[in-house]
Amino acid sequence: MASICQRWFALVLLLMTVAQAKQTICQGSNHLQQKFAYEPTLSFPSKNYPHLAISYDTTSKVSRILAPSSNSAWKIVAGLCGQGFSFESTTQPNHFLRHRHLLLFVDPFVNTALYKNDACFKPVTGLADCNEVSFQSINYPDRFLRHQGYRMKLHQNDGSSLFKNDATFNIQTICHGSNHLQQKFAYEPTLSFPSKNYPHLAISYDTTSKVSRILAPSSNSAWKIVARALWPRVQL
Repeated sequence: MASICQRWFALVLLLMTVAQAKQTICQGSNHLQQKFAYEPTLSFPSKNYPHLAISYDTTSKVSRILAPSSNSAWKIVAGLCGQGFSFESTTQPNHFLRHRHLLLFVDPFVNTALYKNDACFKPVTGLADCNEVSFQSINYPDRFLRHQGYRMKLHQNDGSSLFKNDATFNIQTICHGSNHLQQKFAYEPTLSFPSKNYPHLAISYDTTSKVSRILAPSSNSAWKIVARALWPRVQL
């Protein structure tokens, strides 16, 4: 009996630790605004279907969540309507993600107020996960992008966990080489580094021994990124 209680207690501690780690890393919607203004090209895998990302069919221009391809890479530009951001196709320049009759398409640019408003979205803290992102329509602010039947749509938030998961997406930076990494480290205030082959573990350390290990996410796996110049040179 004591062993079972100890296991339950350990599980509760682990869950509390993970929750604390998420709270440490989450930066809020203002950070998202800055990130979108900074990152040149992004992809948005679905939270509940992480092997699929916001994309579109080249022929029909219908937006769906599909297996990653060049059509799921988006150039982030200032909102065509003067607010938020717009997503330009990297494979078909001057084509933007926009809603029509509450369905999402990738249409060629048309210089009208309707098109510009339909193509503007505001990134907000993920409805299902504060480390991820949801997209609010600029001209229908009570509606969010979500996938349903793999098709991208604009729906009102009904508060259900299904909706929140369908409307939450990961932010994936498209590879830009080492120079981009240098800029990213200079820009991001706090980062965590999960292992590639043990993704449930991240670079961390033991508080007592100070030994660095890959461990379950905790506040010790959140790192403040600072410039080297802030530290005095060590005299050897």
